[in-house]
Amino acid sequence: MSKLSNLSYAQKKHLIAMVRAKQTQSKWNAYYSRVRFTAASLAADQYLLPAGGYVTAFSYGIGSPMNSAGLANVNATASDTNILTPSQTISGEIVLVQGISLMYLAQSDANFLKQLDQSVSVKIKTNGTTEYKMGIPSMLPACGGLFGSSEAWSVAPSLPDQLSRSVGVITNGIPHSSNFYPLPEPMVWASSGQGDSAFNVELKVEQPVATIAQFSSVARVAGAGVAPYTPPTAAQVWADIMVVLIGCTVNPLSSY
Repeated sequence: MSKLSNLSYAQKKHLIAMVRAKQTQSKWNAYYSRVRFTAASLAADQYLLPAGGYVTAFSYGIGSPMNSAGLANVNATASDTNILTPSQTISGEIVLVQGISLMYLAQSDANFLKQLDQSVSVKIKTNGTTEYKMGIPSMLPACGGLFGSSEAWSVAPSLPDQLSRSVGVITNGIPHSSNFYPLPEPMVWASSGQGDSAFNVELKVEQPVATIAQFSSVARVAGAGVAPYTPPTAAQVWADIMVVLIGCTVNPLSSY
């Protein structure tokens, strides 16, 4: 229960009211939710994404469509999120959110991801109205995900090769050290029906995104010493981010 000592007086009072002064138990927990940014078009060898669009983590539950997270016509599984109801905790849990982490997932196009990072803002939203601006994705350290370099399908490989070149990937911390951004003051994600019971993380494209033109994506046919290359369509170039909340649950002890 040591994590409870980090709460402010107002938060402790709010928490006591929610559990109605019953004895409580706490356990470590990590809520997670996947979102995707996909290139909108390909022009002059650059993959483009206009400003204005956004994706929302924790806006869907297992078995429901992930349209709001940037994956149209895809139903969520346990590899995408662990919540069952959009924006709500699991089984009425009360969650103390100690920190947040953004993980860049391994199938992301490294070329696209590098340009995306500085153009996207991150904010925590509670009840759909209260906002906490968190900066850009690389300001929220990763507890896992891409590290070092990865293939970029949007980049034409060298002439003899069919596989694209590896592109250095931004890393916002050493994943193996369990990095995350600790919130200055823990947040309470309340159970359904209570105040602060709706919780989301919104990632918005604030500036137009364009991959580097010098990373050519021009198609070529096979020839002597030349391997063929067909650039991916815009819909095949994306960046997946797993939003992870670090914290614990606080719930009344069961009575028998």
